[in-house]
Amino acid sequence: MTTTDNEQSSRGEEGLHRVARAHMARVSTAAGLPEPAVLLVPTLGSGSPAANAKFTTLRGVPTIKITEAAVRDLPSSALEFLLAHEFWHSANNSWWKRRVWLYVLGIGLGVILLLGGIIMGATAESFNTSPAAGYITSGFGAIITVRGFFGYFADSRAEEIRADLFAARHHGHPEGAESLFAAWDDDKPEDELSSAGRRWRLLVRNHPYRATRLDAIRTELTHRHLERGVR
Repeated sequence: MTTTDNEQSSRGEEGLHRVARAHMARVSTAAGLPEPAVLLVPTLGSGSPAANAKFTTLRGVPTIKITEAAVRDLPSSALEFLLAHEFWHSANNSWWKRRVWLYVLGIGLGVILLLGGIIMGATAESFNTSPAAGYITSGFGAIITVRGFFGYFADSRAEEIRADLFAARHHGHPEGAESLFAAWDDDKPEDELSSAGRRWRLLVRNHPYRATRLDAIRTELTHRHLERGVR
């Protein structure tokens, strides 16, 4: 009796899924929090490294999508770091959604003030009033809008660092992050920009550069080791 290619493929996917679920169970058990669903997918999109994962909510169910390449090709330490990182996003999802809505409301208010101020200034002469109030209003609106826009990206980068630090504390060493980022660099290297170019582009990135993330992880683990040594 022979096994068809489809049956072999199905068994392979089931094996990868079991591996991913086992790592996810270890992370959630250590954190003492509910385990999100794990969904195995071929890819997360053309702009994403082949070996990657992403937290999402499918029909109200917290779910971590992870690519087959991540489970198949990443070292165990890198795979668990990746899943622990996404687990943080799952556990912190309610807080982050509230933050996003605050940014949406703030930017919306800024746009309303900006446009309202422009209209006030443009129509001031018709009402025999000074356009100064309109200009001041639009100025405040512009400040609120710009600060909200760039503040969102800055907060998003900070949230990625928090997820990294959670994953690093779970592991207790930086090897998982180092292996993961090395695999990403081999697959999707970050842009070779000048220092000035990297700083400008960072303003609209929702993920920090990988070197920054590794520095934060190593610093966090060094501090933890020193604290344990003092105790």
